[in-house]
Amino acid sequence: MNQVKGQNKSTCKVFFTSNSYKLKSVEKAKLKTFIAPHITRQNIKISIIGYCDDAGNEKYNDTLSLQRANQVRNILLSLGINKNNIRILIGKGEIPILNSKKNSVFEQRNLNRRVEVEVTFESKEPLNKKSLLSDDLDIGDHITLEGVLFLGGRSTLIPESISVLDSLTWILKQKKEYYILLKGHVHNPMRNNLDAPDTDTGLDNLSVARAKKIYDHFVANGIPASRLSYVGLKGLYPVCVCPDGKYNRRVELQLKKISLLDKNNAWQQLIERNKRHNQLIESKFNKGLIAKLDTMLKDDQQVRQQLELIEEEYGWDSKELMAQWKIIAEKDSLNLLKAKVIISKYGWPGPEVIGYKGSITLFLVIQHAPLKEQEKFLPMLREAVKNKYISPSSLALLEDRVALQQGKKQIYGSQIERDEGKKIYFVAPLVDPDHVDQRRASVGLDPIASYVSNWGIKWDLVKYKKDLRLMEGKMINK
Repeated sequence: MNQVKGQNKSTCKVFFTSNSYKLKSVEKAKLKTFIAPHITRQNIKISIIGYCDDAGNEKYNDTLSLQRANQVRNILLSLGINKNNIRILIGKGEIPILNSKKNSVFEQRNLNRRVEVEVTFESKEPLNKKSLLSDDLDIGDHITLEGVLFLGGRSTLIPESISVLDSLTWILKQKKEYYILLKGHVHNPMRNNLDAPDTDTGLDNLSVARAKKIYDHFVANGIPASRLSYVGLKGLYPVCVCPDGKYNRRVELQLKKISLLDKNNAWQQLIERNKRHNQLIESKFNKGLIAKLDTMLKDDQQVRQQLELIEEEYGWDSKELMAQWKIIAEKDSLNLLKAKVIISKYGWPGPEVIGYKGSITLFLVIQHAPLKEQEKFLPMLREAVKNKYISPSSLALLEDRVALQQGKKQIYGSQIERDEGKKIYFVAPLVDPDHVDQRRASVGLDPIASYVSNWGIKWDLVKYKKDLRLMEGKMINK
């Protein structure tokens, strides 16, 4: 297994009011958003440097700049940063006023009252170069670009993705016989048949923009454009039911053409190797069980996909929609019986037996089961996460759903409810909203502001906490 290594830096500046080392809530929120992706990252180095404006005497400014740096340090520690990762903590005192035509003295002093945070980290994305674009590939095969991730709602790559793309560029230069189609996908659970808007451009073509971003990177780094093409597939092909859709926001490679005819009959050798490779994989699958799970997944999803159309035509309170929910309940009940038989016989089958799609199907069935059944299966699902049979984000979805049904508050903010009177969606009661992004990051979820935007919700922490008190009051009165 090869390691792709590269040093990356992320920086953030937060600003203070005059003569103060307390951060305002908006600056604290900025700091939390900045540090969230780094909380679970290993081997990071953090430097924190505080500054002051030129008002006051030198000793006072030296002290105040260090107090500001320490304030930021304490916030980072409260968010889960390991204190040993903070390597530099300095108060550099005052910054002199420049003879600048760009900023006034007032503006300069505002900008000089700051703390600069720099996070340096090493990207170590494992890539098995042999299996990634190996001679065993066949035309039509798909490869998901693991480690290539985008910011929510944007076609902007996160910094760690660049080193992975650089490695893929190197591989494509060696594999000159491969012609690649890049397929962009988005997470759009409400309307899978529509593309998502690109925040940067305002255009509803985010899946296309993400695929083109990878295309442009390859071309800029020496891969001939004639070997590449790209397409956006909207939200039509989700691969997971994870609450934030992290793994649905992806770009895949599809092998469109192989130009490998030579004197040694390499093409025929490739066909034979591919045949043996497929036979080896298929020999480990329980085909009968996979077929049964495929039918269960179809039964689970098809009846739910009709809900939106029925609601649009007949209304939320219509007898037609109620009839559809009755059909769904019947399908769910039958699927649960089938799942119990499978689990009683095999335990929780791993991906090597039923594939990841099969594991997702079992999770979906339990997710749609009554509370008592969900409570019974929770310990098994937690074990499945440890064994990497399902994602921690999927388990988080079920943990939240069970908590709410038990009359408790949800933990990760994955459950969205609808106010039928106002015809709006809202985040169900949530424990400790101030630290929800820290908890979400620990299970691989995006910040809650990005997640709830899928339902047209604008996350406002102060307003949510006020609304939460009203919701709690109603629960007590009940």
